Amino acid sequence: MKIFQETIQNLQDLNQTQNSIVVIGYFDGLHKYHQQILNKAKQLAMKQKKPFIFVTFDQKIGNFLKNEKHDLISQTTKIKLVNQYNPDMYIELKVDDYLVNYSKEQFIRWLKNILLADTLIVGQDFKFGARAMGNVDTLIEYFSAKQIIVFKRNNIISSQEIRELVNQGEIQKISKQLKRCLEIEFENKDNEIRIKYPQSKFMNGTYQISNQDNEKYEITINENNKINCDLSQEQLLNDHWQILLKK
Repeated sequence: MKIFQETIQNLQDLNQTQNSIVVIGYFDGLHKYHQQILNKAKQLAMKQKKPFIFVTFDQKIGNFLKNEKHDLISQTTKIKLVNQYNPDMYIELKVDDYLVNYSKEQFIRWLKNILLADTLIVGQDFKFGARAMGNVDTLIEYFSAKQIIVFKRNNIISSQEIRELVNQGEIQKISKQLKRCLEIEFENKDNEIRIKYPQSKFMNGTYQISNQDNEKYEITINENNKINCDLSQEQLLNDHWQILLKK
C-alpha cells in the first residue's frame, strides 16, 4: 500500500495508468458501517482487477473551520486498520484553506484525471467542494449512476454514537459497533498522562486496557481524561493499547 499524506496541490501527478475503484470519506473510528464500504471496494477491485484507492482527510473540514477536535482514532491507527483491506493507495489529504476553497468541479477533475476514478464508493451524506456544494447527485451528474455506489447512512452505527458511548463509559457497546476493541492512545501533557485518542471525554472510573502482547492492566480515568495507574510513562506512551471494559 502506497501512502500519501499531502496537500491536494502536491498530488497532481500520481502516475496512475489504470482506471480505479475509489473510496472517499473520513471514516473516523472505522466502525462496522465503514467496514462494509471497504469490503465492497476490496471485492470490486479484485473482481474487476482494478487498483483500489482509499481517499481520506487529516481532519474533518467542519472541525478545521471550527478549530475543534473530536477524532476517535489517530491517523496512524486509521492507516493500520485500512491496510487490512489491501488498498493499492492510501491518500490522506491535508485540510487547509486551499482545500476548503477547492470547488466541486476541481475535485471531480482531480478524481477523474489524477486518480482515474472509474467507480466511486461513498456514504449517502458525502459532501465535497467549497461550501460543501458537491454531493452524491453531483457525482452522478459528472460520472454516471452506474459508476457511483452509495451506502445508505446507518443511524444506529455512527462515529457520533460511539463518541456518546465513550462519554457514558459503555465500552462493550463500542466494541460491538467496531467489531473490535477501541484503540486508546496516551500523551504527556503538562507533566500529566492524559488520553490523546479518542478525543472524547471518558466517564470517570476504572477501566481495563490491554497492549499488543495481550497483557491486561487497570487504569483510572479522572477529570479531563487524566490517567492514574501503576504503569510507567514509557510503557503507556510506547505500547499499543486498546480498552476492554469499564469496571
